Amino acid sequence: MPLFASEPELWRRRVRQWSQMLWPSWARCEDAAPEDSLSVLAGDAKEVLSGKAVSAPDRWEIFTQDAQDVIRPQVFDGFRGIYIRQNTPLFAFSHQLLLGSSEMPTMYQFGTIMGLDVTTGSHLRADMDHAGSLSVGGVLIPDSALTVKPSLHLMQSPDGKRMDQVGADCIYKGSTFVGEANVKYGVQERSVAVRYLQAITPSMVMGLSSSFQESGNASMEGVARVTTADHNQVQALMKPNSVDLSYVRHVVPDRISVGTELNIPLRNVLEPNWRVGGQFRFKQSTVSTSIDKAGSVQTVVELKPKQIFQVQLAANVNTWKDSYKFGVAFMLNL
Repeated sequence: MPLFASEPELWRRRVRQWSQMLWPSWARCEDAAPEDSLSVLAGDAKEVLSGKAVSAPDRWEIFTQDAQDVIRPQVFDGFRGIYIRQNTPLFAFSHQLLLGSSEMPTMYQFGTIMGLDVTTGSHLRADMDHAGSLSVGGVLIPDSALTVKPSLHLMQSPDGKRMDQVGADCIYKGSTFVGEANVKYGVQERSVAVRYLQAITPSMVMGLSSSFQESGNASMEGVARVTTADHNQVQALMKPNSVDLSYVRHVVPDRISVGTELNIPLRNVLEPNWRVGGQFRFKQSTVSTSIDKAGSVQTVVELKPKQIFQVQLAANVNTWKDSYKFGVAFMLNL
């Protein structure tokens, strides 16, 4: 069985997860590490191929940002190119090129991924860019309920500062809960985080997250979500300085979804920020768009004319501030 399955639906999910893995800013959570999508890839493969139905929620980073696919399109600017080649069922390599972006410097990166166990999705991957920065990580699944994700980053910022870091994630997925522990030790961050999500009922999930910094700073977050029978969602995410309320409604299942988000700063509750968005899925394309309180209109058009080829067009326009940013990305998977 190949590392990348050929079933259309699973393949489509893999392509999106590859893009999230190779370009962190495409991921649902902007602060999530690139290897987060690897655990999704391994988990999806394990559950889809085995046909196992799991009622436990996704891990914290993915669960709390789930509504962002509808409400907040992942826009970018400049040119991005990704070429992925699978040489054997257990080995693939990638070439990545980034040009003209205001978010990241011009970069070329070469990466490899090696499967360890096709039945679980365990694998290792390494990436090195033209400046010599190296990232090594992986997903190890010793048990059907346990996932371990070690990581090592030997990196240098454009201004010459070292950003080396080593870390590990442990995720335990029970029948109705998910527990996580994360450790990071590096030049810029030394922290420990613990997260827990529990399905109280088939339609309600609640959870807590706590993180502790070496400097003595600590923070805590809480989340609660209710999902209706037709998969509409209402979620409240409590952060140290704000409360995020979101609502997603699937007008036409698997076709049209709309949503809204309200961010309420605790220091100024009378001036909340809001955003409304929608996602429209067609046979060979997906259109995501949103508008926020500041007047920014963000749109991403994802075209999939062929299974091995994908194009993304992005636009971030704010006429009030005379700001216009556009991006195009190509992805080829052979």
